[in-house]
Amino acid sequence: MVKLLRLLILLSHLLYGGALIIFQAFILRRPPEDPRFKAVVQAWYSKLLRLVGVSVLVHGKPVDGPVLIVSNHISWLDIPLMASLSNPRFLSKAEVRKWPIIGWAAEKLNTLFIVRGQRTATEAASVAICDGLENNDRILIFPEGKTTEGAEIGFLFPRLFGAAIQSRAKVQPVVIHYTDENTAGHTSDLIPYTGTQTLVNNMWLMLGCKNPQAHVYFLEPLESEGALRKELAANIQQQMQDCLTQSHTQFLAAKPLIHK
Repeated sequence: MVKLLRLLILLSHLLYGGALIIFQAFILRRPPEDPRFKAVVQAWYSKLLRLVGVSVLVHGKPVDGPVLIVSNHISWLDIPLMASLSNPRFLSKAEVRKWPIIGWAAEKLNTLFIVRGQRTATEAASVAICDGLENNDRILIFPEGKTTEGAEIGFLFPRLFGAAIQSRAKVQPVVIHYTDENTAGHTSDLIPYTGTQTLVNNMWLMLGCKNPQAHVYFLEPLESEGALRKELAANIQQQMQDCLTQSHTQFLAAKPLIHK
């Protein structure tokens, strides 16, 4: 009964987010880049994390734009998590547009969408990323191309790294590691949004987590000028894997710089 009540509260918060966006975008006529609009949305994302019960521990800090943020991808929760910390523009798979409330909200918040498997879509996304970087944006991508169980960093598809190279923008790797006290080894088996789960199924599992935590590591940014896409992607993948491996074995002893 408690889990059901929490799920209903969470779904209500999603509806409230839609109302906030309608008010900001259509009543106040503020564009997504308006600092007041950003502040309201960032606060809404932070509240969502509290409702889910996830505490956030941050190591390092996001750099100012223009920067391409490269993160591993485990759950839909990655989006409110990163939005609450660095407020970037996201590059998301086109399927997210079909998600109830979340897809519509993502579109209104200036998200860039990509159709997986289509070369022309990737090229269009690269152009949009370049435009954003040239406008001093933080842009976040999940170059694994899919969600994973979070045990290791998957192959990072290098094509979108070309946008940072072309714009001479920095690239900042980010590693997300979810833990709870339900699972041996503490790496959460309940938070990953993989397989054939629906969004509601995953929320239900997540609400059963005991002491869920999100460990977020902002690594040192890399200069992209003159780099080759494949080499840059491979270098970043190795750095992210090293960080994740260390977090798997030492996260309980790690001292966060921020505790939300």
